[in-house]
Amino acid sequence: MFKRKGDTRESLYRKICRIFDGNGVEYTADHDKFLIVTPQMGDDLPITMIITVSEGTVEFRCKLAFDASEDNYQVILDAINRLNSEIALGAFVIDPDSGWVMYRYSYIYIDVRPNPDLILSLLKMAIDTVDAHDGALKALMPIKKDDKYTMMFV
Repeated sequence: MFKRKGDTRESLYRKICRIFDGNGVEYTADHDKFLIVTPQMGDDLPITMIITVSEGTVEFRCKLAFDASEDNYQVILDAINRLNSEIALGAFVIDPDSGWVMYRYSYIYIDVRPNPDLILSLLKMAIDTVDAHDGALKALMPIKKDDKYTMMFV
């Protein structure tokens, strides 16, 4: 009934690699996992973006410089919840399995063929979102004092 019109997982993955090649974007690629890692520089913070292409979605993830542990999980969760209320696209999340604190944005590409401008715009938006909240993110870095966690700059 419906015929697929958009990119496949493999075609979009290869397209992103070609776009990065053509625009001088540094990256490493894992062709088996459809994964691209690109180091970027924010205003004062190096930002590593991990791009994963799945069937129907492309996910942009940026792991932050700290993790949530059992001891500080709730403190960090409350803080990123407040931070998320201020951003329009994507979200800061805690991976429940690893404790990674990261920014994540997913784009659905079913029945579309994202062009180079869109791909580069999505990368820029994700980097800019992390970079714009640099101060708030640094404030999330927990420090332990008297057996309790608190935020570093609060």
